[in-house]
Parts: sequence; C-alpha cells; structure tokens
Amino acid sequence: MGLFDRFRKEPSPENKQIALVYVDAENARAQPDSIRESIETHFGADAKQMYSYSKWSAKSVESKKYRNAGFRLVQADSGDNNADIMMSLDAYESVRDFSERGVTGVVYISFHGDKGFTHLLEKIKSVPGWTSVWVTSNKAPAKMIVNSASEVLKIIPPVTASVLSQPKVKVQKIAKQAGEKKDSKQNKKSAKGKQSKPSAKQASNSTPQPSKKIPDLSDSKNTGSKTTRHPSVPYLNTANKGLRLPREPEDFAQSVNWFISNYNGFSTYKECVESLKESGVVSKSRTSMVLKPILRAFSTDGEFKSITQQALDMHPDLMVQSMLEDIYSRTGQAEYIEEKELYRENVDRYFQKVSQFLSPTKPQKASPNVSRKAVQKSSLEWDFKPYILQLILAGATDSQKLGMAIIEFQRANNWSDTGKEAFNIRAGLKKSQSYISTIREYLNDSVEVEGTGPKFNFFIRNKDHQ
Repeated sequence: MGLFDRFRKEPSPENKQIALVYVDAENARAQPDSIRESIETHFGADAKQMYSYSKWSAKSVESKKYRNAGFRLVQADSGDNNADIMMSLDAYESVRDFSERGVTGVVYISFHGDKGFTHLLEKIKSVPGWTSVWVTSNKAPAKMIVNSASEVLKIIPPVTASVLSQPKVKVQKIAKQAGEKKDSKQNKKSAKGKQSKPSAKQASNSTPQPSKKIPDLSDSKNTGSKTTRHPSVPYLNTANKGLRLPREPEDFAQSVNWFISNYNGFSTYKECVESLKESGVVSKSRTSMVLKPILRAFSTDGEFKSITQQALDMHPDLMVQSMLEDIYSRTGQAEYIEEKELYRENVDRYFQKVSQFLSPTKPQKASPNVSRKAVQKSSLEWDFKPYILQLILAGATDSQKLGMAIIEFQRANNWSDTGKEAFNIRAGLKKSQSYISTIREYLNDSVEVEGTGPKFNFFIRNKDHQ
C-alpha cells in the first residue's frame, strides 16, 4: 500500500465495494460528463478512480472536457493501439491489487465497440468479488462484447441532438424560400388569383434528407457494367474524405507488391511516392493515401528509414492485420463516419479481397506457419516458431505487445480459447509456460531478450532466421 493510500477514505462496512473507471478516449464516443454521471447513477456512489487514455494534447478541447469531468489523463505512447494495451494492463493490475487486499467492486470499461477489450472484460469478471461493466453509446452493441461483460451500461451522448438540429434548420429555411419563389411565379401566371398547390417536388424539398448510410458490400454488378466491380464505400475507397484507397482491392494489393519489390531502390519516402505515381499502378491523386497504410504496416515507428527486409518478408495475413489495426486506430473516432460498425465491416471485406491478391515473398517458409490451416493442425504439426518471429517483426517488440498480438491472431483465426494457455496447448508446450521462457528456449538463436519483468523487449538478431 502506498503512502497516500493510508489517507484515502476506505469503503464503509455497509458498502465495501468500490468503482473503478477506465475510458479509451480514442474509441469512446460519449461525452465525459455523460460517462461519469451514468456510472455514478448506476453504481450509486462516486467512483474511487477514473482514468482516461489517449495520445493527449495539453491544450486540446477533449483534454479539457475529461479534466473537467474529473478524469485523470493517462498519456499513451506513440504507436498503434498503445492506449488499449496500457488501459487493459492497468485495469487488470488494479483489480488484482485491490482483490489481494480484500476489496471487491465494479470496473467500468468505456469504449464504443472495440472487440479487443473482450478479453479484459472476461478476465475482470473472473476475479472473485469483481464484475465488469461495458459502458457504451453504441446503438448496436456486438454480441461478442456483450457476452464477455457482466453487464452493459448504455448511455446517450447529450451533444447529438444539438449537433444534428442546426443543419435541419438550414435545410428547412432554404426549402421555404424556394417554395415562396415558386408560389410568386404561379400567382403572377394565374389570372383568377387562385392559390397554387405545392408540387410534389416542393414537398420533398421541405423535408431534410436523411444522412447517407454506408452501403453494405456485395458482389452485385453495377448497372450497365459487364464486369463485377467492388462497391464504392464512402470514406474507404471514394475520392473525397477518409482513406481514399483505390476503388478496387486488387489495385491496392498491386501497390503493396510493387512497394515490396521496389523498396530497396529508394532512399526517402518522397522518392517512393514519386516513383509510384509514375508506375501507373494507381492514380496519381491517391498515391500518397495508398502508401501511408503500407508504410505503417512495415515500420514500427511509421518512418521509411526503419523498414527492414525482414519486415517486408512478413506473411500477407499478418501484413493485412497490421494495416487493419492502423486504419481502425485512425478512423475509429472520425465524426464524419456515422455508421462506424458497418464501416468497419466494409473495411474488413475490402481487405479480405486485398489479401487474396497479395503475393507472399517466401510462401514455402512463411505461409504454412501463419495460415488458418496451420492453426487447425494438431500441436505436433504446428510449428509456432516462425509465427512468433513474424509477430515480432510486425511490431510486437515487447512482452505486452506480443501477448496482445497473439490474442488478436487467435480471435482472427476463430480459436475456441485465447491466451497463453491456449497457445501453449496448441504448440505442445506446458500450459503455464511463459512466452519469455518459450522464446529463450526455442528462439534464442533468432531473438534476443532484454529487460526485466514484467516488461521484456525483443530484438531480432542479425542472422538469417528463415
């Protein structure tokens, strides 16, 4: 127990439970005040601790909102999904710490719809005396997340009504003016001075048009087209806002293959962009937008100079997974995307098509170890070593990141169980064996382990580990 813990007010004998609140501010869409008030009403008392995680800017509006609502801001490191990982580790460690001191309670985990938190919700509710509550404003919560939590607390952001009301007034005003103009013309033409009835067109203009929903992807052919084209999805493969990727997934895959084949010919990212423009693989206007997710998939820090040939040899499945994680982290809070769950499904389908067109550079070595078929094999047939190497090359450079990356891979490949024990059983290892022990025992020639627990760092040795 820390020095300041002694002066904190301990729970009364009548209510020994406490409330802990953790908010992924990069993913949550509800306002901080709404989150706090909903939790206090649900729990019946103030929370003992409230934390919010993001890549905070000291002078940003969001920072002020969370501070004013009473949250302690936790600065996430640069990189993809670091806020998620930090929050998950802190939440679970706090629960274990309080549990060892005989304290029970409720943990409120607030995020919009990131399925990566299902494991955290399950782990918390497995601790005796503790329950996990998913706090969300998601109108269509995923069953997978709902089932992983002890309870779901739904909240409605109060800002929505005021934000949406303003454009409606503008549309109605414009429609009214148009109606008055037409009525004036019709009155002049009418010799009898009869009041003209509004036309059907006028009536439709007086009603605000509903916002366009992101279309569901299908393989239907476009009207008048002889060939099947990938559907146009706003903010994904259209030319205006959003990612602005090529219309066809095959064109994106060709850009990836082009980058892998030509990477060594450039010394700077700018040279690479200019060369891709001249190649004609994709339109010049989208070249930079295409290269951004490709660069982040192969670089741990997003810098062109940090890309290695080992990273470029990554299996296509892991490559696509890395791109998806980057895209979700950058578009998860975009205000202009209304149907975020449907948008994510469309992104998944787009990249499923991309994966079909990607060409692994070393299929005989990499593919059997990371494909779905490999996971379905028995523990005696599944060689886990190349798989761990690929994850480290893809950015899982410390023990925390590796653990989360393995869970993400297990979920993506429909494992019935996830986590270290499930991995060890499939690999033919002892159930309780740590990943650190496994790396030191089986991958010592390829991977160097540095640091002390609980966080170890991994470095690929300068040897041909393939």
